[in-house]
Amino acid sequence: MAKRLVEQGEFDACLAVGADALSMLTIRGFSSLMLIDPSGCKPFDALRAGTSLGEGAGAMLIASEHSAKKLGAQPLARVAGWGASADCHHMTAPHPEGLGAQKAMRAALAEADISGNDVGAIATHGTATPDNDKSEIAAVRAVFDRTPPFFSLKRTLGHTLAASGILESVFSVCALREGIVPPTAGFLQPDPAIGLSPSDTGRRTMGSILKNAFGFGGNNASAVFTLDL
Repeated sequence: MAKRLVEQGEFDACLAVGADALSMLTIRGFSSLMLIDPSGCKPFDALRAGTSLGEGAGAMLIASEHSAKKLGAQPLARVAGWGASADCHHMTAPHPEGLGAQKAMRAALAEADISGNDVGAIATHGTATPDNDKSEIAAVRAVFDRTPPFFSLKRTLGHTLAASGILESVFSVCALREGIVPPTAGFLQPDPAIGLSPSDTGRRTMGSILKNAFGFGGNNASAVFTLDL
């Protein structure tokens, strides 16, 4: 939304902020759905049993090129494209084939005007819940002819809920600029039902990175960040 408002000339710059604080309501809600792993989350692992909750805040300043120069700000990356969808499949469960996730990713790639082969890595939503991980990778496999390296930050940062999209986007831009695919902490054993494993940590030349952020009720969002400044 910030990108669109800046591009349409509504504002010179927008500060996109996400924040969330833990509460007992949140903890009990996830517990009632049996979506918390007491031993710590294991994204994409065969023995994953739920997520690890966290809290935090993140922000990005989205500005036009003219405004960035006027502010004396050095751009770190370009928000090249984004996509959003609502699959309305279930209040708390993702669509098993990730149809809404597919739409969000395809829209982001289309606006960025890049093909799947141009994506250096995917920062997945990767909550380590049994259904989410399986449906997200099903969606990724449907969108990409060849799956790019992918990772999840949920064990590292915790699932920060309303803050997770922007907070993990900040880390994704850092990974893009440093040319490093971050580790997927907690992953040990591949899941045959998923068929793919997170990538090993290592340096990689990346021109772009795709960030996924999905939520309850079938709310899906994807963004492409590039170094094409």
